[in-house]
Amino acid sequence: GVEPVYVSLIRQRPSWEKDTNVGLQFTKFLREDVSVTAQLFAEGAKDFDVEASWAFIKWEPNDRWQFRAGRVRTQTYMLSDYVN
Repeated sequence: GVEPVYVSLIRQRPSWEKDTNVGLQFTKFLREDVSVTAQLFAEGAKDFDVEASWAFIKWEPNDRWQFRAGRVRTQTYMLSDYVN
C-alpha cells in the first residue's frame, strides 16, 4: 500500500529546524516622542529567510494618542498562536 507522508519523515534524521522560529525586535527613540521599531523574524520551515514582520515609526504626542506608520501586524491572544 501507500505509505503516509509522516512515516517517511520519521525515518529521517531528527531535526528541530522545521519547528524553530527566531525573532529579534529593536526599538530606537529618535526623540522623546518619536521612535522606530523593527522586528525581524525567520522560520526554519522557510530555510530561515529573514523578513521584517514589523517596521514602523511611532509618534506619541501625549499619553492618550499614538500614531504609527509602516508595517504593523495586529495580533491578539489566541490568533497569534496560529499566524506563524
